[in-house]
Amino acid sequence: MPDKLTLAAALMVCLLACVLSYLLVADPFGHFRKPKPQVPLPLRGQGPAIQALESYASSGLAWSMKKHPEQYRDAANLATAPFGGVATEDDRRFPENERFMDIAGRGYSRELLQDFSYTAPDANRPDVRVDYLRRGETFIGRIVGSGLKPNFAYQMKLRGLWADRPGFERIGYTGRWRLPGRETNYSDKDYESFPHKELVEAYVLFDFFVTDPAGRVDKPFYLDSSLHVVWNYDSQRSYQPGDTYPQRFFRDGGDRAFYAHPKAELSPVRLFAESEQHNRATDNRKPVGAALLPAGRYNAFLVLTEESFHGFGDAGLWATVMTAPVEFEVVAQPHPPAGVRLKSEPLFGPMDLTKSALQEIAVTSRTSTCIEGNALDDLPSVALPVGLALPAGARYLLCAELYAEGNHLWQIHSDHGRGEFDRKPDYSIPSTGASGWQHFEVEITSAVAAGTEQGRRGKPERVLLVLSRAKGPVGIRDVTLRRVVKGGE
Repeated sequence: MPDKLTLAAALMVCLLACVLSYLLVADPFGHFRKPKPQVPLPLRGQGPAIQALESYASSGLAWSMKKHPEQYRDAANLATAPFGGVATEDDRRFPENERFMDIAGRGYSRELLQDFSYTAPDANRPDVRVDYLRRGETFIGRIVGSGLKPNFAYQMKLRGLWADRPGFERIGYTGRWRLPGRETNYSDKDYESFPHKELVEAYVLFDFFVTDPAGRVDKPFYLDSSLHVVWNYDSQRSYQPGDTYPQRFFRDGGDRAFYAHPKAELSPVRLFAESEQHNRATDNRKPVGAALLPAGRYNAFLVLTEESFHGFGDAGLWATVMTAPVEFEVVAQPHPPAGVRLKSEPLFGPMDLTKSALQEIAVTSRTSTCIEGNALDDLPSVALPVGLALPAGARYLLCAELYAEGNHLWQIHSDHGRGEFDRKPDYSIPSTGASGWQHFEVEITSAVAAGTEQGRRGKPERVLLVLSRAKGPVGIRDVTLRRVVKGGE
């Protein structure tokens, strides 16, 4: 019989073969646009750039406004449509579809439950409209309204009309199909083989918004993404490469008219949208920022659907609540290139790393701008010595060169001015798999710089970089902060 060492070696060979096969076939890190092929690099070599791309729905709007300003200035190109409240047959049969909890699962008051209605005939129903372009390189506009549920997430969908079959099918092939019934994950083949296509729903979930504590919204949009669903990053699951980055939303639950148990200054909540590419039924969909509508005329509905977070908080099942009729034309003109690199200018750095706090790193070399060593555990980290007191509303890039051998998961944590780092990272970025120094950039606007109460008061926020998820050589050098130039592209 083979001895234990022989069996262990055989198992290791099999495991390595499986891992290599997966990486070659699945290419799990292929969503990062690498500027040049990956090659092994010496320790002091200059690695390929790893870039955190604009991974937010509607991120192409700034590019469009700069490149096609005429379509925004032409008053004849602007249309407006009011939203009307709806209750679909499915929602009538299942009234529990509607959700009466906010984005964190906090329950609304009895008064709101009794009085709120999307379809009320009087002035108490929500007052929402959409302003949109009649012609553009995709569907572009702005949702403005009041009277919606407070601190609440709504999906934004474009739903096709069967009467406009060409537009109906272009929407479905960009987004999703829903055949009759309560199931949702259908493939293109399911639609093509279904005999009664006029009964199918074709839609693309392209963005979402969260109302303010008074139930108001002012949300510009640019249809450039095909999304699957919205998740609560803090309470449900982490985002995967290809999803939108978590955005931080701030709540105020002190209004007794809205909350069963009023409490001002509720903790912020991070939400992100899952890419439709992760739906096995429609995994051929384009990535976030690249799923623009094909050219042609569209007669459709803009739809607001309550985000129920898979029942998180024990409430809701994606009720369709408001729709607005829209007619527009998508024209074949330039649109934002996928993976556009953000233009930026230096703010400060390289940071002095001599005072940075290290954990689980056996240092082999340390200078003011560079630290090299070996990971003693699977979470070697560097807490940057400089706190970031950055005004909200601007956009920033945190840049560094990180050293790794093989595949690693680099993470960014923030203390958000509280003095203690969050357990969950604000960002998790896989390395390219190459060995050597690699350039790393991530936009930290929503995660660190903007929106926090501490940030508005100018209180510095500290940043923790976890350099690896596995033992081995690690390093960090040339940590700088840059400000994104207005326009960003």
